[in-house]
Amino acid sequence: MRCANCGALLAGPFCHECGQEPSRRLDPMGSFLRHGISGLLHWTAFYLLLMIVERVPGGPPGTRPLVDFLLSAMALVYLAAALRRVYGQAWT
Repeated sequence: MRCANCGALLAGPFCHECGQEPSRRLDPMGSFLRHGISGLLHWTAFYLLLMIVERVPGGPPGTRPLVDFLLSAMALVYLAAALRRVYGQAWT
């Protein structure tokens, strides 16, 4: 019996080349659509978060909550990159 995805000979319940079950075939279009929709939802959630942060009332006059949020997010990314460089591994 051969794998439906890659055509390799099956020696067990899963293909040793691609890891798929023998009766299932990968659906690249479905996978593409799932990833596209997921990415769109992530960007939409990020945009909504920025709009919420921008409209938070009660800050002192002259403060810019969106700018403060973006600067703190950038600082966190740079700190994580610096720590990864120092310790040589990703944080999980």
